[in-house]
Amino acid sequence: FMPMTTTFRSGETEAMGIIEKVDYQVDGQSVLVTYKDGLMKGTSVRFVVIDENTLRAMDLTYKKVAN
Repeated sequence: FMPMTTTFRSGETEAMGIIEKVDYQVDGQSVLVTYKDGLMKGTSVRFVVIDENTLRAMDLTYKKVAN
């Protein structure tokens, strides 16, 4: 287990100092994130909204820790 901060901003994500351009598409209780460049270019990841502070994707749980 290794804590990691992932930041979701309009049109991009940032993790481990790497900023990647993305498109977001809301689909019911999930958000489809499609990477437009970088290591994940062309890959889409579905983040399922569990509650207002929790997302799940790829067997990982994402918790909101700050605004």
